[in-house]
Amino acid sequence: MLEILANALAGFHTIGAAIGAGGALYAEIFYLKSLATEPQDALERQWFTITFNTLAWGMFVVLFSSVALTITQFFLPDGPQYVLHSPLWMQHTLSVIIILAAWFLSRRAFPWWFGSSLVFSGWWMLFALDAWLETPISYLTLVFSYILLVFIVGAAWEYLRFHARERRHA
Repeated sequence: MLEILANALAGFHTIGAAIGAGGALYAEIFYLKSLATEPQDALERQWFTITFNTLAWGMFVVLFSSVALTITQFFLPDGPQYVLHSPLWMQHTLSVIIILAAWFLSRRAFPWWFGSSLVFSGWWMLFALDAWLETPISYLTLVFSYILLVFIVGAAWEYLRFHARERRHA
């Protein structure tokens, strides 16, 4: 019975990570589109609100299922002890980074390229780690991979933003 619950919670965690990753991708694409067009109108603001709510729900599902899964696995006899795996700790770290980056972005304390890269890379790495949770990778390797990914993604999105702004002024 507890194994079924643990599998369901793991599935919910993956769904939450997929919602967040998809929401982050959609937010970036929509932001590029809004840069290429005239100033924002009411419809664009409404879409940004929907995207924000999607990302918030994705994070809620990830956090809730993560806590519930940890508690369930504690009571599961002879179950896999994911608490000891570094990808799980990286998922928790990414959740905190995503929340803090979103908070700092909303306060305009981070440059947009950096904050959005933290969030975008965090969601996609969270989703990838969910898919390959049992892969034996050290925590330090995952942290360095995330840092590298943040700067690669930041450069790619900033390149696209530059061309979107250029298109707007052409």
